[in-house]
Amino acid sequence: MSMKYFTITAPRDDYTGEMLGGIVFVHGVARVSFDDTRDENGECHTDYPVVQIGRSAVLYVQRQIAAGRAYKLVETDDHGTPLDPEQDEQETKPKRRAAKTPAA
Repeated sequence: MSMKYFTITAPRDDYTGEMLGGIVFVHGVARVSFDDTRDENGECHTDYPVVQIGRSAVLYVQRQIAAGRAYKLVETDDHGTPLDPEQDEQETKPKRRAAKTPAA
């Protein structure tokens, strides 16, 4: 099985509450997991609602980051340690592209 774990950091470090599908943040941090292994029929546990919640939250945060919002998403091991230690320190907010100016 290929269980994936993620730590999601909200834009506000003081946020404690519920987000998308019942994911709970405490002091701006939530941990989610989901199984990403597919069987011979092409199905995986993420296709079932009970696990889909974690996957939905990850997809939602990825869209928020792409839109320039200050969420942070880090893939971790099952203990919460980042798989890529440098990723934990990197800015995950995408860089804005310079607007193209028409050629003169």
